[in-house]
Formats: sequence, structure tokens, C-alpha cells
Amino acid sequence: MKKVILTGILTKLSSMGIKYKTGEESDIIINTQFLDAGWSTGNKRIVYEAAVFANEDENTVYMYEKTVETGSGLLASSATSTSFQSGKTLFRKVKSTGYGPDGKAFEYTFDIGAIPKAVKETAKEYGWKFKTVLKRKKACYPEGYSSTVILPKIDNEMEDTSHCDGCGANININAKFCSSCGKAYNTTTAKQFENSYVDYTPVTNPAPKKNSPKGTIGFILLAIISILMLLIFKASLAGWISSAVIFLIGYVIFKKASGKGCITSIIIWIITALLLIISALVFSEGEINYTTANIKNGLMTTAVDEQGKPLDNVVSYNTDAERFIVSAELRNAPQQTKITFVWIYLSENEIITDFELDSGENDPDIYIYSFLTNETPWPIGDYAVEIYIENREKPDEIVTFTVK
Repeated sequence: MKKVILTGILTKLSSMGIKYKTGEESDIIINTQFLDAGWSTGNKRIVYEAAVFANEDENTVYMYEKTVETGSGLLASSATSTSFQSGKTLFRKVKSTGYGPDGKAFEYTFDIGAIPKAVKETAKEYGWKFKTVLKRKKACYPEGYSSTVILPKIDNEMEDTSHCDGCGANININAKFCSSCGKAYNTTTAKQFENSYVDYTPVTNPAPKKNSPKGTIGFILLAIISILMLLIFKASLAGWISSAVIFLIGYVIFKKASGKGCITSIIIWIITALLLIISALVFSEGEINYTTANIKNGLMTTAVDEQGKPLDNVVSYNTDAERFIVSAELRNAPQQTKITFVWIYLSENEIITDFELDSGENDPDIYIYSFLTNETPWPIGDYAVEIYIENREKPDEIVTFTVK
């Protein structure tokens, strides 16, 4: 059944002229570029990414989406730099280029929302569930997973291309420079970790002094701290085993170094503590965030001023409202702080879209806002906007409103 569903999805994507790859980190990977059909003052580029994973164990099709564009959703006093905004976008008309049977190119317009709609309809058609996820890894193969489904060849496979971070133009993944803007493009980032070990010579004194009880108490406290770190960082089973081994080795060395003085014991304790921290970080399955940023006074409004400050406070919109606007105060934010707005239709428990932006090089205290537009009447019911800072699991602010 998985093969039938994926074949149906690929056929629909091919009919829309969407390029894709199959069977790499997920069943279907999309990474392509469009132009905003409604942008009248120039060519506004939109980079669209998506991953689709059909999980046969759960009979569920998981889909992750992300759109990246420039210069919307963020205003601050004296701010003139361009910010990036990205997210899964519905109700968005874009332009692309296709080729007819005669080989001639032509431009066509369609709605990005047609892509997730095609995936959802195909899954529902065969009785499978469809789920939109906000993290890419949830729509990718789990660790150790190997797909046995061989998909039919459809002549729309995506080329090995990426997009320039500077101008958004298509570039080959092996390119070192963008041909459009000349920006250097680094395609490979590798980190190599080497195992380290502690070598020591056993003490040969006939009557070594015993360790101070304070040293043993210090290792007991270290064990408690290590357990807390493993829980906070959501370490894997390998992380727990690695930490246990490091702790036991450190404690054995500490006992064998008895009589070599207080300084030696402190050094052994510090080295053990550092290795335990590294182990917890390396084997962490969670996302760690240390930012001091926070969000206050989130509200819905009909308009904002030049600083992004809301001009009024509303709790309800009409079905023919031109757009919804949510505004909030970002406080104590380091530069380049990432903020994500997630728009939710509560009445159907459905995610409408999410937008991601960063604070750039602005002051630590600024106004941020996001807006949502629609060309058709809004469905009546309850809505919410969840605002996240960085990769926090829980929203920093939730703003609710209704449509009547």
C-alpha cells in the first residue's frame, strides 16, 4: 500500500511540475524555487522545501514543509536590514516555469497549498492518516530504517542543486561560488571527534593515604548532577551507558590516586565532570537552548506602526477580514534570535501555517509581528497563534481569537 500511495503522490507532483528526489533521507524530498505571483515591485524569490515519509507501521503519512523568503514579518526601530521569513505557507500564489511537448518554456501560476493538499488527499484516499509536523526529522527515516519500496521512475527527478544563501539562485551542490552574486558557497562541514583516554601509573607507596571523605562526597554530588544533565538533555541509552562508564573510570582513578594530594583529586574530579558534560551533549536527543530572550504582551490587532507596535487590540475578526495580525514584544533577545509563529485553526485542530524569522542585529527589546492572509472567506471558529523562541518545545506565548 505504501508504494501505491507514494506513486499517487509523485504522479500529482509531476503533473504540477514539482521536482523531487526519492528514497534518500525520506520517501520524497522537495527543494525548489518559485517567484511570488503577487509581488509587483520585483522578483521576490521563495524557496520551498518539503519531506514526506509514509510510515507503514502507523499507516500515517508525515509531511514537513518550509518556505524561505526575504523582508517580511519583522520591523524594529531604525532597522533597515532584510530579515528572512520561512514556513509552510498555504493560500500563497507563486509562479514557476514549465516546458511543453515542443520543448518551449512557459510560465504558470499555482498555489503552494496544492502540494500538501495533494499529499493529504492521496493518503486519505487509501485510508491512511495525514499529519503535518514542524520538525524535519519527524518526516524523515528513523535511525536504522531502510525503505524496501522501489518507486516507479517518473521524469521529474530533482537535480543535485541547492540555493544560494545570499540571493536565492539555484546552484550546483558542488559549486564553490554562486554564479549570480559571487558569494562563496561551502558545501561541506565536517566535525571529527577523537576519543581521549587518561593514562596513569599505579601508586607504589607501601602505605598510601586514604582519600578525604570530602572527595567521595564530591563524586556523589557529581553523580547526581550527571543524572540531572542526562534527563535535561534527553540523552539516549548510549549516553547513559557512556556516562556510567566515564563516572566509574573517574572514581576508580580517584581512589587509586589516594595520597597524591588535594590538587590531584580536584583535577581528576574536574576532568570527570567535563567528560560527563560532553557525553550528555553528544548523545542528546533533545534540542538545547540557552537564550535569555522572552516574549511579552502578545495580542491580535488590525494594524501595526513603523516599529511593529500594534495600533489596537482585537479578539474577533469577520470572515471577510483582509488579514490577521499578531504582535508581541521580544525582550532580552541576543542578535539573530530565531522566532517561530504557528497559526492554528483550533476548531479543526489543524495547523494552518508557520512562519520563522530572526531578530537580525536589532536591539534586544523590539516589537515582532506576523500576519496571515487569505483570498477566500475565513472559516468560522476559534484560532490561536503560538509563538516560540529558538527550538523550545513549549510556546513562549499563545494568543487566541475567533472568527464570526
